[in-house]
Amino acid sequence: MSITKLIGFKIYNHYLFKDGSYFGIDISGQDTQKTRKSIFSFSNTVKLNKVTSVVGINAVGKTMLINIFSGLSDFYLKEKSIDQTLLESTLKLRKNTDYIKVEARIASDDNKRYVIQTIFKQKKQEIDETSSSWYVEEEAIYSDSQRNCSRKNLFNPQKMGQPRYRSKLAKNSMLSPKDSYFKSVGIDYAPRVMSTSSFTNLNIPYHFSDKTPESLLGYLDNSIDYLRYNRDSNNDAVISYSLKFKGSDEVITSNDFSSFSNILSSGTIKGISLFFWILGALRSGSTIIVDEIEIHINKQIARDFIGLFMDPKTNKNNASIIYTTHYMELTNDLQRKDQEYVISRNNDTLQSSILRLSDSNARSELKNSELFESGSITNTQPDYEKYIELKSDVSKHVKELKR
Repeated sequence: MSITKLIGFKIYNHYLFKDGSYFGIDISGQDTQKTRKSIFSFSNTVKLNKVTSVVGINAVGKTMLINIFSGLSDFYLKEKSIDQTLLESTLKLRKNTDYIKVEARIASDDNKRYVIQTIFKQKKQEIDETSSSWYVEEEAIYSDSQRNCSRKNLFNPQKMGQPRYRSKLAKNSMLSPKDSYFKSVGIDYAPRVMSTSSFTNLNIPYHFSDKTPESLLGYLDNSIDYLRYNRDSNNDAVISYSLKFKGSDEVITSNDFSSFSNILSSGTIKGISLFFWILGALRSGSTIIVDEIEIHINKQIARDFIGLFMDPKTNKNNASIIYTTHYMELTNDLQRKDQEYVISRNNDTLQSSILRLSDSNARSELKNSELFESGSITNTQPDYEKYIELKSDVSKHVKELKR
């Protein structure tokens, strides 16, 4: 059984991103002995990064970018309609344009490679003309399976032969305008892209089906004696949870796991929940997307969780993680420059550029965090002049107390 994954995509006419912006998990540089633990050979021709980081200041499109990646994976590989994916909310037209074009790169571990060019358009709703929904206007599928292709031409449509066009389908085709033509290819298996971005700002407790590993509890909060799952003797279903702290005889029992959020620290809750998703990705060889990985948890915990994907002892199924962060220090652990994307906004056009660090002229002797702090990469720090304006406004709004 072959495995198929979304490798990356380019996007055009999106209101936020510069035309032709690319984001992907494939490597762009050389495979060296020094960085070999950071990548894996997905097929004879395609090599992927185990860890990919996205950084940038607030509101430049980090969350939007990873949500588009997740939505495209569901759309092409999980055969979901547009409105069943994150694409419905993340595809946003630039002014004076009427379509968005996506060029997606897909590969399988049996050396098949695809480029799908999709034209998305919007249609006004019949019931509510103030709202609209997305549909597919046209698609072209390019494919190739050559093993001796150069890396720069792996996903070059001009080197992949004649495409198959959606518009050539018979008029009585049952393909929905909200579905991708790629479903006709008939892939064997596509691991799920697991995204946690929908609850980035909500510290929602998740629990394991068996039990929370004692080693995880000891790592996150060594004051916990145990967290047990009490099961129905008839069907083995979990009916309640028991939590006990060291140094206390009290056993706190609840049939609602989320009630423990009032007892455990937000960092412990986030750690348990995030580890729940990470372990699922490691078990299934999936790609997991974590938006703002540092929220609620210690920086070292974030580093350690990311490190699970770099260690072959824990990442046995070639899982990968994509994360966004404001902790620039986290990126110092990355061994390859093509593992990091920097998003910055042009203050004149208000469009964001997606720069792969390996494509920059950044000084190689500097740590990644030092590149941002030194200003070597532009627009990666808040605007200082705007900060001065803010201070001036604060001064106007704050009156000195009379004694």
